[in-house]
Amino acid sequence: IRRYPDLVIHRQLKHLLSRKPRSEGISHDALDAVCEHCSNTERRAADAERALTQSKLLLFLKDKIGMRLEAMITGVDRFGFFARGVEPPAEGLVPVELLGPERFEYDRTSQQLMGRRTGRTYQLGDRVTVEVARVDPGRRTLDFKLVSAPAKRKGAGDESRAHDGAHRRKKSKDRSPEKAGRRRLNRKSRKK
Repeated sequence: IRRYPDLVIHRQLKHLLSRKPRSEGISHDALDAVCEHCSNTERRAADAERALTQSKLLLFLKDKIGMRLEAMITGVDRFGFFARGVEPPAEGLVPVELLGPERFEYDRTSQQLMGRRTGRTYQLGDRVTVEVARVDPGRRTLDFKLVSAPAKRKGAGDESRAHDGAHRRKKSKDRSPEKAGRRRLNRKSRKK
């Protein structure tokens, strides 16, 4: 038996199979408390193991600025996306400001970042190539710079809508006072 939860269950089974009086076994309330304690302890141990692994990876990568990794996007937020390397399995952030000059919008529903101008998208599960940009073992942070990603754009319908929106914005910027006055006159004459 490797783990305490297994030991508790084996003890309970042994008690039930021996048909001893109920008073000798663990009560339901006590069993609930033991189970809760074991779950919390196991979660803390898993978190500590993850933190130690990440810490060791950061120490390894500290001197590897510029190293390229094949990675997969594991999380997306308005400030960038998280990518986890295939080998080594280090997880870091690709900040939006390191994606280039384009502005990106975050779509929480589809968990993706979408480029306003090009329609380029980054979403969960995408494979990307990243480069180690910044490593801070003390703060346990790792920043990647995007090197390449598969050419992905919004669907054709979305692209045309994005193009129409950009066209409309451009039109509104090009409006001169004379043109605006003519439009008002045209609207008034149509109403009559």
